[in-house]
Amino acid sequence: MSLIITIHVEEGIVMASDSRTTFNTQDFSPLPDGKGAIITKYQGVHYSDTTYKTFLAPNSTGISTCGAAAINGKPLTGYVEKFIHNSIQKDTDICDVPALLLAHFRSYVPIPDIVFQVAGYSKTGTTSVQKVYRVFVMANRIDELDTSSQGAAWNGETEILSRIINSLWTQKKGKDQKTGEEIVLYDELKAPPIPWNFFSLQDGIDFATYAINTTIETMRFQERLKTVGGPIDILIIKPDGAFWASHKTLHVRGKGKR
Repeated sequence: MSLIITIHVEEGIVMASDSRTTFNTQDFSPLPDGKGAIITKYQGVHYSDTTYKTFLAPNSTGISTCGAAAINGKPLTGYVEKFIHNSIQKDTDICDVPALLLAHFRSYVPIPDIVFQVAGYSKTGTTSVQKVYRVFVMANRIDELDTSSQGAAWNGETEILSRIINSLWTQKKGKDQKTGEEIVLYDELKAPPIPWNFFSLQDGIDFATYAINTTIETMRFQERLKTVGGPIDILIIKPDGAFWASHKTLHVRGKGKR
């Protein structure tokens, strides 16, 4: 799994993702009677912190992905890059990209359980309009987000972030004031609201970094699979183009400078 986040403000769009891919394996041990098997699952037996999950297309559209990390036993990254190379040109309207993604990745058997976030600008003459979509491949669904006001969307390992910024409810036993019967009562632990409409583009970058870093560090101390980790890639999209604020690059490890 992963954590991907897209933040849209008046100045532009921030897309961010972590770099970890976690691999699971299964052992099949046939039963002596030959009529069944014991399946042992090993989760998180290996991981890589070098996975690209946010991509920049030639039309300055950003695409982030989470969910299934492989198709036919091979990493998803290559499939996304191939899709971008073959299906998106400089003049492709971002409004067409979600449907292209959905059709392409639903053509694989079995259909992979992948979620895409797609963001950028649709241009008509000199007018640029922000567009943010979520594409759910297995569910065969495209959701367009309302960008008339500033906001954010995240997918993947969202539990930790949701616990921090959303209100929580605690449960306790109590008595009904009228009947005296024992009932369950709930107390709300309110979370202060996040003023999305006051965010600058830099605030968007800072929040995306905070969201992913907090998830990584919280997982580090919990007894759970460490499914979010590694470097954070951050893509900035503005009406006149896109650029990377942070982006890991291919390199040779252990080579000193001369």
